[in-house]
Amino acid sequence: MKNDPKLSDFRKYSAMMIGRTVDQFNQLLTIDKGRVNGIEDGMPVITSGKRLIGSITKASSFTSKVSLISDDQNVNQISAVIQPKKGDPIPGMIEGYDQNKDLLYFRKIPIKAKVQKGQVVITSGLSGKYPEGLVIGTVTKVTTDQYGLTKAAQVKPAANLNDLSYVLILERKASVASDEGD
Repeated sequence: MKNDPKLSDFRKYSAMMIGRTVDQFNQLLTIDKGRVNGIEDGMPVITSGKRLIGSITKASSFTSKVSLISDDQNVNQISAVIQPKKGDPIPGMIEGYDQNKDLLYFRKIPIKAKVQKGQVVITSGLSGKYPEGLVIGTVTKVTTDQYGLTKAAQVKPAANLNDLSYVLILERKASVASDEGD
């Protein structure tokens, strides 16, 4: 695990937010780039500082919808890790969001993992959807699941999801994608 995404392996498209749908079930942005600009469904969307905010869920000709990582309808399951100062990465899944507390849920953490408040959660790159090393957020609280089999953590998103104007859409370059299949 390198902990630093090779964003040079990705084309970056800059886009401006032109609309937002916010209710108790949906957290969607509309951006000013679409299929004519090379945007496709599933592309990751970030802010400055390599902070993950979501992915493209519907690319139209001239605009696209971005489902934020806080969107409950998106069933966001993001393969993620904590990279401790010493030792192996601590794996888990970002699953769910508490709108009242503005916190993501990092679940399925191995029970013996030493997870602490203040540690940074990043994308693992294992799903293939998101590049490795994008910053998701910071651990604010750690608990054991109700059965005592795994740990769970609450994570404060790194990006301010309520104050977004410009975003970057990532597209894996063709040469990188074809090299990985070998």
